[in-house]
Amino acid sequence: MTNVQFFHRDTDDWRFLTLFLYLTDVGPDGGPHEVIPGSHSIDGMKKLLKSVQWWRSKMDVERSFVDDMGEDFSSACEQDFRNAAVQLTGPAGSMFLVNTLALHRGIVPTRTDRLIIWARYGLGPNTNSADLERGPLGIRLVPTRLQGTPREKYINRLLVQFDRKPEN
Repeated sequence: MTNVQFFHRDTDDWRFLTLFLYLTDVGPDGGPHEVIPGSHSIDGMKKLLKSVQWWRSKMDVERSFVDDMGEDFSSACEQDFRNAAVQLTGPAGSMFLVNTLALHRGIVPTRTDRLIIWARYGLGPNTNSADLERGPLGIRLVPTRLQGTPREKYINRLLVQFDRKPEN
């Protein structure tokens, strides 16, 4: 089992969303994405933990946003939040947006292979950026209808550099 099959949080940026697109049909046994709604904030986590008997939970709400990861943490999430977790299933082509600061995981498929594409949209570059060394592509290399308005330049600044000349 890899880390994405454990409950975890993505902390790539201070504001971001992740788009998921299933390329294969994903049912309950096909490795659905699982998320715990409300777990994206400290207040939400405290509310979730109110439904758990105090002696069962070993979770420290604040630490869960910083350094609680791995198999033990994931097991605690399974135990504490099993009634709150939502599995996202659907046919090939299904798409959904998730604030992946919320606790989430990809369940291991038991019957078929799961193919999925994800893309993260955030405010700044992060360690998951596609090409940190080369940076954004020059606008002349991108087939687009973008006009280069200030808003378009800002929104697409990690992908397209409007004033950059193409490199050979």
